[in-house]
Amino acid sequence: MAKGKRTSIYFDRERECFVGLTEEFIAPFKAQRPTVDYPYQIRKMTEWMITTTKGKRTVGTAKFVRDWFNRALPSPYLEKQLAEEKAQQQSEAATDNPLRPYFEEYLRELWKGREFLLEINKMTP
Repeated sequence: MAKGKRTSIYFDRERECFVGLTEEFIAPFKAQRPTVDYPYQIRKMTEWMITTTKGKRTVGTAKFVRDWFNRALPSPYLEKQLAEEKAQQQSEAATDNPLRPYFEEYLRELWKGREFLLEINKMTP
């Protein structure tokens, strides 16, 4: 978010939803912490706002939302999904390498008689 640019975010208690909470506001958080489930966090914030009676005037502002996102824990599901995507990209990059056949031949020659070491290295990610 650009310095000096103000956002108008507040919680509408009649409609029970945040007003002004746009994708543009959330995008920097997603870029910084992609493993946080932001739609889930927004639902949690909304439920908290509905059930709490303290801080009705000050809560629900951009600072409140920003602090909530900064304290949010990563989602194990998203962490796993991100790790799988990264592993898939790495495996695709490894198979796309035009030098791979030459490198494999070099390793077979290097470890002739000890091929089990090559197999052990292939098992590790």
